[in-house]
Amino acid sequence: MFINYEEIRRMSDSIREMCGDDDDTFLDTLDGETDAMDVLGKLIQQDQELKVQEKAVKELIDLYKKRASTLSARQDATRQVMLQLLQAMGQKKYPMPWQLSASRNRDGLWR
Repeated sequence: MFINYEEIRRMSDSIREMCGDDDDTFLDTLDGETDAMDVLGKLIQQDQELKVQEKAVKELIDLYKKRASTLSARQDATRQVMLQLLQAMGQKKYPMPWQLSASRNRDGLWR
């Protein structure tokens, strides 16, 4: 969005001279002579939309942090149960027949 600040400043100064301290007349005349008020309205609307989006993203971040924490706790609990089971079996490790061997190629991709 291009804003011609110099043109708006020049028009504002000229209108201010005509209107004096009457802000209502000044803003009404400025609105009629320039698109400054329309641009300002769009910028205010954009600012409000960005604020809402920022809040929503922060809420999602919090939600996903909680989910990650829950999953991490479940993973820790699962590992504890596996360790207890292995100890009860008198084993330190157990090769699973369904376990796949995975390695990365030189490009870092899984194969």
